[in-house]
Amino acid sequence: MTDERLKNSPGVILGVDQEASEERRLSLEQIMHQAALDNIIIPNDGADLPRVIVVAGPCRTATGALATALKRLDKVRASHIQPHKTARRNAYSLALTGQEINYAKIVLEIPAGDHVEVVKETVGPKSQAEFFNPLTPLLEKGYPPEKIVFIPTFREPDDTYDSTVAMWDPSYITPEGFNAGYRVTASVITYALETGIKVVPYVHELLRDYEPERVVQNIISAAGLTYDPKALNWNGDGYESTTTYEIPPERFISGSISQGRGGRGGLVWKPHQRVMTNDQIAEIQPHIGESYDIYQRIYSVAEALLALK
Repeated sequence: MTDERLKNSPGVILGVDQEASEERRLSLEQIMHQAALDNIIIPNDGADLPRVIVVAGPCRTATGALATALKRLDKVRASHIQPHKTARRNAYSLALTGQEINYAKIVLEIPAGDHVEVVKETVGPKSQAEFFNPLTPLLEKGYPPEKIVFIPTFREPDDTYDSTVAMWDPSYITPEGFNAGYRVTASVITYALETGIKVVPYVHELLRDYEPERVVQNIISAAGLTYDPKALNWNGDGYESTTTYEIPPERFISGSISQGRGGRGGLVWKPHQRVMTNDQIAEIQPHIGESYDIYQRIYSVAEALLALK
């Protein structure tokens, strides 16, 4: 990727910190971007490449549940969990501390064939390593845009902010980083459309406002797959049996992904059990207005695109 493209990349929006120079942020972005590229293995002998569905959005917006739902479809061979983000975080840590992170190494290997691969990523919530365009590594590896479908995920900002605070160390979460997660995801939608990649938005509250099976069926159909009811509910056993999730180190996340905390029993909407008080939520709301604006805009687009009204 050229320096000019890197400067305009979503991955440079926040930088390392407010004091870091633009030159330093750009240097780190080049290192992390190359690490993500080096982490991808695809056939280069002209073999038929499978379709790839990239599911990505701000943290805690049901990316994992949606990746699991898709993996339960017979046509989907594998669901890859955060290969780009893991490579970027590892490169970021090496550059700043000289030490790797203790994630399991996740290589994104896509074999040729008439099947579908799912790549699940999250955007944010704070460090430069966590803000990136999940489509560019595939495209720069030579993946044809017509073989990629992008499913950006969104969730009501109040619930998303609270859920992020509950899952992570609260001191790691800021309104600035939170807004950037929504902003970067929205910018990737624009990038995808300009590049010729099909976009099928997922908004979690559509499962609340419309019949869930209809919503999921329309999303899966729009992504070019055949719907199967087993994608909607998996009775609590699907997350662990259909995906491989690296265990995050404590420096990045509080708690592990499990049925009790962060795991899912199905692609469903349930009232969020908040850990923040109403006063705390009210204090945050004026600072995450940008996220609300993006959410409301994407909700309307998804509602129309999926023919739900």
